[in-house]
Amino acid sequence: GSLVTIIHPGNGNRNEGPDCKAAVIYRDGQFLRGDVECHLSASDWFQHGHTEDNQYDSIILHVFARWTSAAEKISAPVVVLEKDSPKPFGCTLTINTGMHRRY
Repeated sequence: GSLVTIIHPGNGNRNEGPDCKAAVIYRDGQFLRGDVECHLSASDWFQHGHTEDNQYDSIILHVFARWTSAAEKISAPVVVLEKDSPKPFGCTLTINTGMHRRY
């Protein structure tokens, strides 16, 4: 239910590990710097084994396209891009930043 502002989306990572490195977000009155992970579904976080992989310890934001109940089990802030999300953490982005990710 918090507002998350993307200050810097980070640098795309084409290797193993989080999708974007060294991102900066503003949330709950704090600037946070770390990594961002993107998935089609929140459950992918668990299916891909990220909870056991220390490369994902510095995740400050998890972005996914579809909400599933798995989102409630992720400790990092989450943003769902699904239009008309049934949960209160829907995305309100209204401009194209030129950042695209293919799945």
